[in-house]
Amino acid sequence: MTDRAYSYMDWAAIEGIVYSEEKHPKEIMAPQKVKEGILYQCFIPGAETVSLKETASGKTYEMVQEDEEGYFACVVPGKAPAAHVFCTDGKEYGDPYAYPSLLDAEELSRFYAGISERAYRLFGAHPTEVDGVSGMLFVLWAPTAMRVSVVGPFCDWDGRRYPMEFHEESGVYELFIPGLETGITYKYELKLTTGLVYTRPDPYASAFVLAEEPASIACETAYRWTDRTYMTARKKKTDTTAAPMAVYECSLASWKARAEHPEEETYRTLADKIADHAVDAGFTHVELLPIMEYADDASNGFHTTGYFAPTSRYGAPADFKYFVDRMHQAGLAVILDWTPAQFSPDTRWLADFDGTCLYEHLDPRQGIHPLWGTKLFNYGRPQVRSFLFSAAMNWIREYHVDGLRLDGCSTMLRLDYARGDRWVANAFGSWENLEGIDFLTRLSRIFKQACPEGLLMMAEDVDWPEVTAPVEEAGLGFDYVWNLHFTQDLLYYLSLSNEGRQLEHNVLTNAMLQNYQERHIVSLSRGIGLFDRQRFLGQISGKDQAQASLLRVAYAYLFMHPGKKLLTDGEEFNLPYLKKLLELYKSEKALWLHDYQEDGFEWINTMDSEHSVLTFLRKGDQPGETLLVVCNFSEEDFPLYQVGVPYAGSYKEILNSDSEE
Repeated sequence: MTDRAYSYMDWAAIEGIVYSEEKHPKEIMAPQKVKEGILYQCFIPGAETVSLKETASGKTYEMVQEDEEGYFACVVPGKAPAAHVFCTDGKEYGDPYAYPSLLDAEELSRFYAGISERAYRLFGAHPTEVDGVSGMLFVLWAPTAMRVSVVGPFCDWDGRRYPMEFHEESGVYELFIPGLETGITYKYELKLTTGLVYTRPDPYASAFVLAEEPASIACETAYRWTDRTYMTARKKKTDTTAAPMAVYECSLASWKARAEHPEEETYRTLADKIADHAVDAGFTHVELLPIMEYADDASNGFHTTGYFAPTSRYGAPADFKYFVDRMHQAGLAVILDWTPAQFSPDTRWLADFDGTCLYEHLDPRQGIHPLWGTKLFNYGRPQVRSFLFSAAMNWIREYHVDGLRLDGCSTMLRLDYARGDRWVANAFGSWENLEGIDFLTRLSRIFKQACPEGLLMMAEDVDWPEVTAPVEEAGLGFDYVWNLHFTQDLLYYLSLSNEGRQLEHNVLTNAMLQNYQERHIVSLSRGIGLFDRQRFLGQISGKDQAQASLLRVAYAYLFMHPGKKLLTDGEEFNLPYLKKLLELYKSEKALWLHDYQEDGFEWINTMDSEHSVLTFLRKGDQPGETLLVVCNFSEEDFPLYQVGVPYAGSYKEILNSDSEE
């Protein structure tokens, strides 16, 4: 057969294909109009014979092996390229270089500007149809890689087979591979200018295979939701401050470990158990420790590796959607712990992604935190901001989650947080993390514009001001912030002896000094991870009945104190008592209606250190809704104790932490 293709072939460029160093394969391998017709080329390593088949006419043309590594070409009569496939060893392969760019230019522009909130629809692997041909579109941001290929079982993990097309102006690689279907496992193979070749999972993947060499899954995420009634009602609740909020924070890993058959537990089975428990106890919200994919079990999920994927430990994305759906059917809102401050240092994932510190800072004083050993995001890079904005909104939009609790925010606010003298000042020579603060304010704007009724919560321990103030008033725009001082002060007080509590009585009132500065979440444990019951009880003075009595008073004080409530899985020391507290909390408007307004609370006596007794009022809108609270933190009873009250008349006892029941 006459080899008419030979004279038209660019051998220098073809060498780049064969040796897997070409970042513009489409310029070489796309069908080209030549004098005799159309030039078709393909590279199928290991193939001995290849033929081209026109899919419309069924005509086939034998291709010439131009390079023994598996490079084939032929010229076919015609005025324009025809739809075609390459046939070898009884298999048919679509031509990935015969299609135009499928990038969404507008979304790519937003990504590059650092304002994208839907980048997960652009990047990653997406089932796509082009001119009636189905396949998978892959898009990756890796600006400094010399070459990137899509690899998987469909090409025997050979990086020479599917090199991606690079877009210089955006640093983005793209490739549409015809014939690939949902469910495939894949990775990206990157080659650097140094010659180093390695593979990485997709940062935007919705599912992963956890293994020594992790991989991504282009999985089916479709789910038929049944929470329309809940979601419709949610949209009307844009002000959550005037409603009860009792959050049950838990770890799916802990629930699974406690099961009779842990290996059988999934998102679906755990959903039923957690929903039943939370509803039975009386909680209004369920908060999960990070379920975004993570590789290190010891991190409890806080060392995130996959920001768009629920961990595969408990099932597929559709299974996690069932979990959220089940909570909503039970009337429970779902909050996810999320870590935009840090990510896993494991170089099999995001760290040093394209041979450079793509997502993190280059300077280790900025890019690695000594407290956790994790990588820190570079918020000054627009593409990183878009990555994180989109990750947050992915959980709200695609998974119907009701809110996010951001963890580790102290390092996002202060450059010197827990760093000693190893930190880099901002442009003004100060310690404020200007880029981190800017990211948080932008996030709250985006979040509230897209989901006004959603909850945005923060855990920080540097006393940052105006966390819950509106962005328009120079605040961060969050809904709630964890009240670290309430927790620390109360635990310290509970650790003291009976005599010690008399000397430190004022510790109990410290939290109210700053109560109206922010909208607080209050908790008795630290509320930032797995609950260690023995460690917690070790902090409480007394033994047996004395300790139990003191704990009951402490939990009553927690529920009577202004602020929304959070309890961690494992704190249910006395479930009947907890149920009673939650029932009382939800039924009495005075305990939540005016949490953040001064007319909802009034001290009666803060000075009785001799008896270790605090007395105060919680108020509703009407005098009849007023509650009188008397907390006796002493180990003694005071049967003739006198308390001043605002209204004359009879008072009814509605809760006594030492009652027989």
